[in-house]
Order: sequence, then structure tokens, then C-alpha cells
Amino acid sequence: RGKRSRDWSAAQSSPEINDEDDSGLHAHDSSSCVAPMEESDESSSRDSLELNAKRGKKCEEHDVKGAMEAIRGLEKSRCSECQMRARWLCLVCKKTLCTKNRAADHVAAHLKDLDHRIFVHLSKGRVMCLACDIELDARDQRAEERMEVEEEQCEPSASTTVAVQAQTKAMKKMSCADTRGNAVESYALQSRPIMSNIEDEDDDIRPKGLSGLYNMGNTCYANAALQALTNCPPFSDYFRRKSTLGAFAGGGSSAGSGGHPPLVSAAFMQLMQKMWSVDRAPALYPDNLLYHIRNKCPQFSGFAQQDSQEFIRCVLELVHRELARPVYAHEDAAASAWESKKQNNNRPGEPTNSPRWRRRGSSGSGGSGGSTGSTTGENAGDSGWSSDGEAPMAMSEEEIKWKPVRQRSVVSDVFDGSMESAVRCLTCDNVSTVTETFADLSLQIATPPQNVPTIDDEEVTVDSDTWAWSWLRWFSSLSSWFVAPAVSLEDCFSAFFTPDRLMGDDMYSCDKCSKLRNGLKTYRITKLPEVLVVHLKRFHHDQLAGGSKVNTRVTFPLSGLDLSRWATEAAGEAEYELCALVCHEGANADSGHYVAIARNEIDGNWYEFDDSTVTKLDDAYVLTKDAYVLFYQKKQDLRQERVRDMVRQMMSPQAIANTPAGDRHYISTEWLERLSTFAEPGPITNYDFLCPHRNLLPRRSEHVTAICTAVPTKLWRYLSQTFGGGPSVSQLHYCAVCEGRAKALVEKRKREADNLRLLERNMHAAEERSPALLYAHHIDAPVCLSRSWFNEWEKFVNDAAVEPPGPIDNSHLVMKTPDGKAKLRPRSNFIKVPREFYLYFQSLYGGGPEVFAIEGEQPTEDKAAELTRMADLAIAAERQRLQQEDAAAAAKSSSSDGEE
Repeated sequence: RGKRSRDWSAAQSSPEINDEDDSGLHAHDSSSCVAPMEESDESSSRDSLELNAKRGKKCEEHDVKGAMEAIRGLEKSRCSECQMRARWLCLVCKKTLCTKNRAADHVAAHLKDLDHRIFVHLSKGRVMCLACDIELDARDQRAEERMEVEEEQCEPSASTTVAVQAQTKAMKKMSCADTRGNAVESYALQSRPIMSNIEDEDDDIRPKGLSGLYNMGNTCYANAALQALTNCPPFSDYFRRKSTLGAFAGGGSSAGSGGHPPLVSAAFMQLMQKMWSVDRAPALYPDNLLYHIRNKCPQFSGFAQQDSQEFIRCVLELVHRELARPVYAHEDAAASAWESKKQNNNRPGEPTNSPRWRRRGSSGSGGSGGSTGSTTGENAGDSGWSSDGEAPMAMSEEEIKWKPVRQRSVVSDVFDGSMESAVRCLTCDNVSTVTETFADLSLQIATPPQNVPTIDDEEVTVDSDTWAWSWLRWFSSLSSWFVAPAVSLEDCFSAFFTPDRLMGDDMYSCDKCSKLRNGLKTYRITKLPEVLVVHLKRFHHDQLAGGSKVNTRVTFPLSGLDLSRWATEAAGEAEYELCALVCHEGANADSGHYVAIARNEIDGNWYEFDDSTVTKLDDAYVLTKDAYVLFYQKKQDLRQERVRDMVRQMMSPQAIANTPAGDRHYISTEWLERLSTFAEPGPITNYDFLCPHRNLLPRRSEHVTAICTAVPTKLWRYLSQTFGGGPSVSQLHYCAVCEGRAKALVEKRKREADNLRLLERNMHAAEERSPALLYAHHIDAPVCLSRSWFNEWEKFVNDAAVEPPGPIDNSHLVMKTPDGKAKLRPRSNFIKVPREFYLYFQSLYGGGPEVFAIEGEQPTEDKAAELTRMADLAIAAERQRLQQEDAAAAAKSSSSDGEE
């Protein structure tokens, strides 16, 4: 550890620096000519008088139009005089200087000695004239110029304007006139700063995000995982901005997906905000977050060592479940339309929109593709994390309209990518493709080349120099037996994407040939995630050796990881930069120690997080570590920075105050947040808060002030032309149609749950009176019900954001034997329910078939009908008998009362 620069525990005693505005400059009236830096001693006062005497030129004489271009790439520069963190750039001589340094103020000294007056703040972009103590508007001017240029380029031709306006009016009249309810009061909506600066003065001493986590009993695996996640800006920034998650939970209320509060997500948000707060502590206890995670995932309870990569998957899955919201076909259709338009136009430099993808459950760490879920095609729908591979039965057009195609959350936005596997038949050349969604890529560590030590006898007979060299080569070769050679991360990717030959026992069934054939299976990435998680398979689990570890060294780049050779052209930006990694130090999976190494986004330096100890590292030392899990973030380009610059200017308080009330559009707050941190934010997703009729989504209407933001119309036009998506919204109305449907669904949920509970109580009462009143008395086996269908029904009843399930589909539970008989499929996923329950669900949703929980042959359709008919007759007879008994008892009681 000799290469580490210093330990942050030694920095805690450092003197506090001034907590004023880091610029050290305050704007005043130019006529006041107040000195830029106030000093208490007499010499400083004399210096200020001398500066005032020199002020003869006007700041307007300086060319400041190139200020924003001048600071590109200099945000993390050091002071030219003292190598401290630079805050300002002199636009005259291009020197980077610091201010408020404990030793000296090099900005003030530079102004005094050279009379260079125009400076630009490196992180905030403020252009100041120190001679006049005023802020210049160079960036505002540049932003306005760019906006005017973009608006001219996006202006439709005069010949199409009338047609477009007529079509738009007709569409509004047809789709909105009959659905609009009351308008949302405009004063309830506000524009808020989306892209705020997270730096403060203390960042020169100890930047935010460097709080350690105390070990609470062998929890290093959890601490390393959490530290890595908190240093993935697209993910962590989502939680750092929120005051509450109620508006963004799956149900659009204080309860998340499934009707339960997002406890894990809320605890994660609280911990992250403490780590990145101004009053950050040297170390924190993650006890609250671990408590909620262990409640949901008991395998992490106790004090045993756990797998950090499995913990990462667990956290992301829990957060996804709590914050996921349904995405419907009309939302994907809007994104697909923009994608098609962009591909046809082939405009260079445009942000790439992601193709449609779906999130499914996570597989084990031994899976070849990480946490993937297979689909039968990109257009197939999915209801969430659970999947049996069932084929849906026929649904009505209305049911299909309201059937979610996938679930989406901040987890899927940041970490999910998609991969296409294609199998080509080597006989008929038919190609079948399957699209999978992955949240991480699990890569086998490539086998390094083996060098066998040999001695060439002929070399020994030549002159002494050659003889010595041959022995040197022999010893070098011999050392490879004791020191394992390294492989590169690119080698692991190449091995993962090497085509697989499906031959022998691995032959596949060709649809065209209708028989088993030899095939060639290839993989390619069709959508690259914003943050790519790479899991290196360092552990092998078996009964004899236990959790043995692969110690082969894998080299990895800090930047410039290019995946374009394994991705399609439409997959998006393919160059990545490392932002965090998790390392395991030890001999096997059941022991050792986990640490995290991450790049701080404020000062750009690397730090090691070893539980409560945080240590600064050199770049070269990071490259020597044996990585287990790596987090790569897409590289940010200059064009995206210019867009963010423009948005900051157009949404500044001054710009908003000067915008007329009627000259505003509304845009998804979540999309604006993605724009601030994502390299590719994708199309605008205003359906985050809109219904299909382009009015407010009922389940999220109570949080309208949090989920949408008012922006100037000029900015909306620019963003929509640049990124696509939408739809355009200049007025917000409650939707009469969707609100009526939402109320009907609330009543349906309550009615179905109440009726099921009433049925259960009646069955208990009937069993106490006479077991012959129940089907179980006449039919030995209960009925099977698809577990995934029942889970969908449970979600619908408990979560206001979930649509009703479709018809019951038990078809996958049975299989045909070679003699044509039906039999229960082994390991099929179902629950056993009384036949009364099955009939109740079938009366509501239809579907089938009826499957009995028996090991042998299923009864034929005729036999099952006869069996149930006989049971119905027996139950009816028993009911009639009991009614007669009740009537006789009532008559006897009546006669007894008469005699009395």
C-alpha cells in the first residue's frame, strides 16, 4: 500500500476553510467600485485603493464570447502557482488560479500584478470582471445565439404549417375534447433547478461522497457494494435530488409497487444523502438499510461472509420492485416512431434512442449472461419480474391496450441493456433470434496462454552469449508456472462473444427443418446500458472444493473501453469510463475481505473504501487491483455538455421570471434529471405523468408538482427536436375518462378481494356444518392455478398502478405423453387451490384449462366433466338435505312455541 497518497482519517483535523461562496466575488453596482476581496489588514486596504486607481478601461472591451469554450476540460485543473484546486481561469493569459487559499489568494495577486480582469469560474461558468465586480452575460448571449440558430433549423416550411396546424387541431378535438376534466392551476406548477452544482468550498479539503461505512459484523461485502453504487452518478444522482420517493414509487403514492411503502429505496436514499451532504461524517452506520434488506432477503442475515455481487443484484432488484411503474404500448410506440424517423434522416450527432427492451428476473451468478431474461421476441409483453414462460390466451382489444409491456424504474433506466442471440441452422441457413435483457454481464475469466518450459539442446551448443540467453528464457518460462500471467478485460469479452457451435448433445430444433440440426449461435448487444456492470467469475462452487477462487489477474482500462465490435450500430454510445469497482482480497468465497474503489465525481480522484477507512489512491495503483465487479459509465461528449449548458441558462430564475405565463410547456422531471447525468437520456418521456389521452395520469395527479416541470416553449422546441419523444403539453387537465376508469378499478379491486374473503369464510362454515358441501369431499385432488397468473391478480388487488390480469392460462402446466395422454408437467409453477376458488376466478376472468394436482394421468375432458357433474349433484343433494333439516327444526321450534 506504499503507493497510496494519504488516508482521509488524517485529514479530519485539517482546519476548516471559509464557507462563503467559493467564487469569493459578489456582484455590486459597477459605480460602487468595491474591492473584489475584502481584507482586514491595512496593506490589503492599500492594495484595494491601488486597484481602484487603475480602473480606467471598460470590461466591455474584453472579448468574452469564447468563455464557455475556454473552460472545456479544465474543470479539474490545478492552480498554476500552488497546485491547489483551481477555481478560476484568466481569459487573458489562460492561467488557472485558486482563491481563498490559506497561504495566498492567487486570483487577487494576478489581478494586482498583471491587471488581467476577466475571469471565468471553472465549474459554474460565471464570467466576472474583477475590476468592476460585476458578472458578465457571455454565456447567456451564447446560449441565446445557439437557441436562435437551432430554432431556425427546426422551423417548418410555410407550405406545411397550415396543414400541420389543421391536423393538430383535428387530433386535439378528437382525442382530448371528450376526455379533459378540470384544468390544473398554473400556480401549482413551477420550474425548478434540475442541474444544480453539487460542489462547495469544503470540497478542496474533503469532497462530498467520501464517508466510510462501519462494519457491523462481517458486512464488508455490503459496504463495498453500497460504496460502488453511490459512485455511479446516473444512479446516485436520482436519490440525492429527492426529498421523498412518494411521487416516484410504483403506485404513484406513498406506497410503491405491490402496495407497500418503498422501505429499501427510502433507506438507501437517506444513507446516500448523508454521504453526499455538506455536513458529511467521516463514517456512517448503514444499519437501517441493512435491516430492510435482510427483511426482504433473509440470506443476508447473520454474520457470515456473503457474495458482494449477489448483494448488488439483491439491492437493485428490491429498488426496482419498489419504484417500478408500468409502461404501455402507446409509450413505446412514441419512442419507436422517433427512432424510425431518426434512422431515416440519419442525422449525425443525435442522441441514440434505445430499442424496446424488457426487464425480467435475475439468474444465478453462474449464468452465462448475468441477470438475463429470455423473450420470444421484442414485441412480447411482460408484467414484471416473475415469469413462467406462459403463452397468454386471447384478450380483448381493451385489455391489450391496458396491458403493460414492461416495468420501468431508475434501476432499469441506468443498468439494463439488451442482447440478441441468433442461431443459424447449418443445414438450411434459417436464422432464429431471441432478445434478452441483462442488468449485468457475467464473464468467464479467459484462460491465459500457457508457456511450457523446454530446453533446446541445439541452443546450448552455440557461443556463450546465446547459451546464456537461452537459459534466461528458460527461467522466464519456468516462472510462469508460479506467477500466473494476466489476461485483459477485452480477452474476457472476446471469449464471451465467441460463437458457440451447437453440435452433438447441444443440437437445436430448427423451426424450418422441424428436426434437430447443427447450428451456430452468436451474440451481439442491441442496447448498451448507461452504466455497464461487469461481473468477473472469480469463484467456482462445488461440493468438494467449496467456493474456490480464480486468482488470474485481469487488466482493465480506466477509460476508453470500446464495445462497438460486439454491438449493433443502433446500440448507442459504445465507449465507457470506469467509475467504480469491487475487489475481493482472500483465498476463497467463504472468507477474505471486500473493498470498493471509486472515482469521486467532484475532484476526479480515486479512493479506496475499506469499511470506515477512506484512502486516496493513484491511478497507477488502481490498475494493480484484482477486480471482481466493475462499473463502467458511458463517456460524456462535448455536445451533451453544450445541451446541459443551454438548459441551465434557459431555466435560470431570471429566464423563468421573464417568460410569459402562457409561453410554457411541461416536461417530465425524471427525464430532465436523466438529461443532467446520462450520456444518452433517450427520447422525452412525458407519459411519465400523462395518460393515453394526453391528460394527467390519475394515479400520479396528486404529485403533479413533483413529476413535471414547466419550461419555456423555446426550450421545449429545442429539446423535442434534439431528442424526440413527447408528447407536447402546454396545458394540464385531469382526464375524465381515465379518472372514471380508475374509480371503477378501485371498486373492482375491493369487490374481488372482499368476495374472495367471504367465499373463504363460507367454506369454513360449510366444512363445520357438513364437509359434503365442498368439492374436496367428492374430488380427491385440488385444482392447479398458474402461480404467475395468481401473482398478477394479487398485484392488481394490492397496487393501484397494476392493471387486471388477463384470462387464466394453465396450458403450460400439462404436457402430452408419447401415447397422447395428458400429464402434469414436472417442476411446473403453480399453486394448489380449492375448486371453489378456481371457479370464482374463472367466473371473473375466464380461461383455463382446469388441471388437477395429481401425479398420474390427467382425466380426459369427458371424464373430468362427468366427475365434476357428479360432484355438483352430490353437493346439491347435501344442500337440499340440510335445508330440509333446517325446515324441520324450524317447524318443531314453532310448534313448541305454540304449545307454550
